[in-house]
Amino acid sequence: MNLAEGITVRQEQESELDDFREFFPDFLWLLRDVSLKMVDESGREMDPTEYLKTKVLRRNYTAMRESTSDTVGQAILTFFPSVECAKLERPSDDPQIMNDIAQHTDKLNPGFNKGVDELMKKLLEKARAKRGYDKASAVSGVALSIMAKEYVEAVNDPNSIPALDNTWKITIQLMQNKAIEEAVQEYNKLMQAGVAGARKTENGEVPLEEYEALGGHEDTEGERNIPRQPSLMELHNASFREATVTLLKKVGHFGINSENQGTDESNSVVDQMQNRLVQRAERTVDYMEKDGKPYQQKGLVVTGGELFKYIQQNKENSRVFCQETFQRLFDPIRKHVETPPPDYDFKQLLEELDHARQKYKEQARGPEKWAVLK
Repeated sequence: MNLAEGITVRQEQESELDDFREFFPDFLWLLRDVSLKMVDESGREMDPTEYLKTKVLRRNYTAMRESTSDTVGQAILTFFPSVECAKLERPSDDPQIMNDIAQHTDKLNPGFNKGVDELMKKLLEKARAKRGYDKASAVSGVALSIMAKEYVEAVNDPNSIPALDNTWKITIQLMQNKAIEEAVQEYNKLMQAGVAGARKTENGEVPLEEYEALGGHEDTEGERNIPRQPSLMELHNASFREATVTLLKKVGHFGINSENQGTDESNSVVDQMQNRLVQRAERTVDYMEKDGKPYQQKGLVVTGGELFKYIQQNKENSRVFCQETFQRLFDPIRKHVETPPPDYDFKQLLEELDHARQKYKEQARGPEKWAVLK
């Protein structure tokens, strides 16, 4: 009864005693070394469960005042959804055997062994996953440890009353957060491996295009060969799909599925993970045409999340790569201008510039490709 005063089923709501029956486990009272003959007033033999309920736990109404045992018995019958009793005979009357039963299993009382077998069978038949707050829910080991921690903290707080519904919500939220964190780690692992693999070519590392994948180019003597590579967003989309599958598997195997936990809740968890990975906002962004003409465009751009750091790093890689490509292609022309070779004229200069621009267009990579030309 004191338990009912220190815990509630629903937060900020007074709970009836019967409310607890829905969440309490089954009660099994095991009696060992039983020699008592279980009979009623007329001498009729009673099974252990009937004897427990009628002779042990029921209140003695002939007494003037309710005893402590009456209170305990009433609490057991009230709180637990089912109350059963099982008995075991004494394993042996031999003191030596009783001192070390494990070493003398072949010498135990046959009635005791039979009782143990029947007890194990009953326990296995009744065994089921511990249900959570919702009717269709089940509690896993991880969920149980979280709930136990929450209950202990609440019980030790004199200003707090543990509530089953609130503890259940906290447990689900903590496990979802953990699953999201693991999914984000999986995403980063896939992205890091994907970016590293995509950047590698026979001619060294190259940056990635953000959105569209480029086709490969044929080898030309003295020039870089850049094979087809996935774009950064292609890698992101693939990694996001894998991380989502990982997340949904974890959510689906929490063992805490509730009757309300379906597509909507799964989508909510995925949305939370996506917000960790990608945050977008509407911005006006400066772009540059392939011919070098600047323009502005308004739309959603990535402004945060895990993807943002890959975008920023790729931009830096692109800037460095394109600057090096520009210098490699245009430095010879600059030297020709500074120290013209014999018969070098303006027409040759224009031809070299056109050729260098075409090669830069083919060989430059990444989002800073045209920004370097500013």
